[in-house]
Amino acid sequence: MRRPAIRSTTCDAEQEHLREPQACGGEALTDAERRFLDYLAQMLVQRAASGSGADDEEG
Repeated sequence: MRRPAIRSTTCDAEQEHLREPQACGGEALTDAERRFLDYLAQMLVQRAASGSGADDEEG
């Protein structure tokens, strides 16, 4: 049985910072910065999933 995806309020708050630049110092992220952060988040999720013995799921 697969575990549901974990969503935390911290993660939600960080997503809000990406949408509302004034919430994080008034500087908007560029598209390249946003893509890089998305890439890092995906790598962390994949590493956490493989480290816990869970099957990696494409998507």
